[in-house]
Amino acid sequence: HNYARWNGGVINQGGPTTAQFASIWSQLATKYASNSKIIFGLMNEPHDMPAITPWIQAVQAAVNAIRAAGATSQIILLPGSSWSGAAQLPTEAGPQLLQVTDPAGGVNKLVFDVHKYLDVDNSGTHDECVTDNLSVFQNLVSWLKTNNRQAILSETGGGHTQSCYTYLYNELAYIKNSYPTMIGFTVWSAGAFNTVYELSVTPNADGSDQQLWIQAVKPNL
Repeated sequence: HNYARWNGGVINQGGPTTAQFASIWSQLATKYASNSKIIFGLMNEPHDMPAITPWIQAVQAAVNAIRAAGATSQIILLPGSSWSGAAQLPTEAGPQLLQVTDPAGGVNKLVFDVHKYLDVDNSGTHDECVTDNLSVFQNLVSWLKTNNRQAILSETGGGHTQSCYTYLYNELAYIKNSYPTMIGFTVWSAGAFNTVYELSVTPNADGSDQQLWIQAVKPNL
């Protein structure tokens, strides 16, 4: 979850080596090789990469290491650049990620990993939403269909405002209706996050659900 970095150095670009990145994935894959319900997400939100090609090389090495460890049944999520941005994938890292191969055969288990928020600067740090991102996802889905590939919206969310109830609902409805090109979505965030956190969908103290969950997320499950 460290943005393709260690101590500020980018993987295969002055930071950890490709061999080191492949090694950690080999160890993880060895542990979970027999569990077909596991999905391997290679990295959270790579960004500000000096160059794309070295990152693609690291991704391929990790995929190879996972399969060599005997984990051949699991989906592997391939992240691009620009914080795994859904808008940027088709023109930035996506064209090169299309060239990543799966030693297990085919590409149906190599799924692109994208994120997208709905606030004014796409940061997921504001209570209000200003877009439902439909144009972004229409473009992404078109690109995926052209290349016969799939993606997952693995991070999105909104604040506790009517604008987010409406826009997030619209976005998730589009993702749902775009199956199987978009295989699904996950919403940030719940679990240990306090219910006062801007994007929380953690149930309230009395056990009731947040309105964001009720109005935007649950109808699209």
